[in-house]
Amino acid sequence: MGHLSSALAGARPLRITNADVVYFSAILFILPNLVFITAFSAVAAVVVAAGAGVAAYVFKSGLSCNSQGLLTTPIDWRGLTACFIVGLSLCLLGGEDHVFFAGSDWFTRDAVLSDLVRGGPLVAYHYRGEDYLLRAPLGMYLTPALIGQFWGLEKAHLALLVQNSLLFASILYLLTRLTETSKLRFVLLFIFFSAVDIIPRIAVDYLQYQQTGKFELSPLTMLWNPMFSYWGNIPLLFWVPNHALPGWFFAVLFLLHLRREVDAAALGLAFAFLLMWSPLALIGALPFLALAIFRALLSNLASFRDIVAVAAAMCFAPVALYLTADAESVSRDWPILDEGFLWHYLQLLVFSIPQSWIILAMWSRVDGQYKTAVGLAILLLCVFPIYRIGGGNDLAMRGTIVPLFIVAFAFCEMVPSILADGRAAAWATVAVVTLSAATGIMEIRRAVADPSYAINDCNLLNVSDKIAEGSLPANYLGRLSRMPAWLLGKAGAPLTAEARVCWPNYSLLPERVR
Repeated sequence: MGHLSSALAGARPLRITNADVVYFSAILFILPNLVFITAFSAVAAVVVAAGAGVAAYVFKSGLSCNSQGLLTTPIDWRGLTACFIVGLSLCLLGGEDHVFFAGSDWFTRDAVLSDLVRGGPLVAYHYRGEDYLLRAPLGMYLTPALIGQFWGLEKAHLALLVQNSLLFASILYLLTRLTETSKLRFVLLFIFFSAVDIIPRIAVDYLQYQQTGKFELSPLTMLWNPMFSYWGNIPLLFWVPNHALPGWFFAVLFLLHLRREVDAAALGLAFAFLLMWSPLALIGALPFLALAIFRALLSNLASFRDIVAVAAAMCFAPVALYLTADAESVSRDWPILDEGFLWHYLQLLVFSIPQSWIILAMWSRVDGQYKTAVGLAILLLCVFPIYRIGGGNDLAMRGTIVPLFIVAFAFCEMVPSILADGRAAAWATVAVVTLSAATGIMEIRRAVADPSYAINDCNLLNVSDKIAEGSLPANYLGRLSRMPAWLLGKAGAPLTAEARVCWPNYSLLPERVR
């Protein structure tokens, strides 16, 4: 007994560091890949499972490369708790769990989650004589849906809220570790980072007023440009957390990589296991991954660990094949050939990325370790609009999540020093910060002011038909005939469109749509 007491007294206490926050988030992102293997054939399932297991191990060993870095320091539990409270509050305000008003995109998100709870990871549909499979990026939904299969749809929505709140809190917390300025000020600046949408929004609504005689400021502040738009952080979290969270997590990892806290192998593995969440967001991440690999190869040749990481990343190929099957059904073209492109593009440069121009004007203040990445991010924001994927130009809206995050980080870091100067740049910065915050404020106002409505269990075909009668959500579905026969297991009975009420208590919808 005495020996045991001595051993316990001499045992070192468990030391939880910031690296554990990164790893915990990574596991939450990896888990849906494992949930989805039940949809694959036996061979594909074994390959993905092996890749996920190796990725989890190798990823962890790639953290805390700098023995004196921020990832090796103990967790600031007070700061992490505060970030979780902020994350939970914003996810609730964004419509998750339907405690507050949820934007119309949640019609579709509710349907996807309901179908996954009902039918498992491989959901089939039959529409106008053709069989389809749910091919949307499913990462955000799969773990909550698994919980819903045991405890019901409401518990699935609660799990979704908890999952997204934890992920957003971790991202915010890691940002507070990265910043050299006041953490509270930085978090506020980052959360309300956005395009200066309010000015063109008022202009567009005023032109509408001249035609109708009735002025009404649209609550969709960010949708003023008919060709493309860059969304602020609150609209991204409220409307598209399935794209925002993986993009932001990759961006944080990349910033940690620039500080030599995360190696290129771990970054590449993150790219692989985040594909299940959002291929569109990762299109914008690809140039930064290429930069990281290039930097790594300049310093040393690939190690055995790097080779293992590449092999593990390649094991996620079945996921990539599934997500890209029948991708040709999604529209793509060059908007640069459209009439009015130049006018709308110039508007985008002026109102959507004014922070970039302030950064360039004050370039000497950008931390040297971030300069190449920030310059690349600004370049990508200027280039992405020339190609279009999806009818709503999803590439511009979602593919720019990572470069916008990099710009937001650099801008929020610079604001205090710019304001301290009191020169013209300070006044420009105050104007941009104030005007851009209007987008997030408008989103929060609507979340609080508009009535909430109940969670629905209508399937994706029901919801799509109500949003646009006779439409098929090509971004979400892939034709079964275009899926590789060897890749997938057997789906359940296909779902069909039904004539039913989906949102009986949603008073803002006309009766015929409900």
